[in-house]
Amino acid sequence: MKRILLSAIVILSTILTYAETRKEYFTLSLMSVDVNSNEVDSTSITNVTLDVSSINYYTDSVMSISFMPQLTHFDFVIKNNTDKTIKIIWDESMFFKGNVSDKVFHSGVVIKDRMNQQSPSSILKGMELSDIIIPCSNVSFNSYFGRWVYNFMLFQEKDNGEVLKILLPISINDEIVEYVFTFKAEYHKARVKYRISGDGLCYYVKLK
Repeated sequence: MKRILLSAIVILSTILTYAETRKEYFTLSLMSVDVNSNEVDSTSITNVTLDVSSINYYTDSVMSISFMPQLTHFDFVIKNNTDKTIKIIWDESMFFKGNVSDKVFHSGVVIKDRMNQQSPSSILKGMELSDIIIPCSNVSFNSYFGRWVYNFMLFQEKDNGEVLKILLPISINDEIVEYVFTFKAEYHKARVKYRISGDGLCYYVKLK
């Protein structure tokens, strides 16, 4: 009994602390950004491909944002380019894969409460905010390990060319500006590593 228990502990420890391998990976390109406001100008999009991942940059007169897509979520950094406080309206933010829509949650939200109301994130003038975007339906509870498990946003070769979208409403001067970021997935056949963090999120590991 002790030997079985020890084996289970070792397996769980491995999952939590060591990198795993995959035979494929995806990079995302930011194809377009739709904004429902005539007050936004000076827009630009830049895509940078790294070893096994990508960074997607967008900037305009209201904000600058960089997305770092991971296997289970999006890391992002947003900067306020205005002289007033702006807010991310999380309750109206959405994730789309193909024609399927999903609510999202972000850092600081308890997983079991992810479908509940979420307070906006305020960003003061000239300041930056680092956060994450996680599709709510991509999380499930694993009774075997007794913990929450995050599913990959993209799975296999059939997801090549898949279109992902993020709706991110920004409040400024009592106006809600809706940003729709459209990404296209590119499938790559190659052996790569990824790590599973202590909270279960999965990250690409830079190749040596």
